[in-house]
Amino acid sequence: ILALQQSNRRIARDAAFYKYMVENHSFFILKTDLEGRFTFVNPFFCQVLGARPEDYLGKATVECLDAADRSTYQQTQEKCRTEPSRVHWMI
Repeated sequence: ILALQQSNRRIARDAAFYKYMVENHSFFILKTDLEGRFTFVNPFFCQVLGARPEDYLGKATVECLDAADRSTYQQTQEKCRTEPSRVHWMI
């Protein structure tokens, strides 16, 4: 039981750390579903764009991109589909 309690505390600590990093990082951190709709946008993204999360959640990512970036986005999205367990960056 002690090992389980220690493990649960470690998981809770790690979850709190990652939540803090995502919510307070000065990079855009976004998550989409397999169809390319936003499922998460971090506070920095909203702050920079002067938006609320609900302005983006559920919206197709490609609709929000400049036409010049759409090809790169679509290539990255395809990598996400073929390699879903990996993190893919679009810079």
